[in-house]
Amino acid sequence: MSHKESAIEFLTMAAAGDVTVAYARHVAPQFKHHNPHFAHDRQSLLDAMSASAAAEPNKSFEVMQAIEDADTVAVFSRLTRVSANAQYAGVHILKFDHGKIVEMWDIM
Repeated sequence: MSHKESAIEFLTMAAAGDVTVAYARHVAPQFKHHNPHFAHDRQSLLDAMSASAAAEPNKSFEVMQAIEDADTVAVFSRLTRVSANAQYAGVHILKFDHGKIVEMWDIM
């Protein structure tokens, strides 16, 4: 599986509520998340994604484009929150090492 395919699968699974499986399959133990709204460690983002999936099981995540360059993938997406009747444009930048996501930056 390419880094691009792994990034898309990880984000899609997490948005669909399969957060624990997505992390087990794609995220390295030393993962760092670069976002001022969350703690930067693996477990904090896993917990936040799980809570989001439980709170909004009907949200949808659609990949618009993904670009891979060596060990880095940028995923451009649209997130639709049915409960809030809102859509968001998103960009996730994921860095890979030995086939696992080691860093992620995100903008919504």
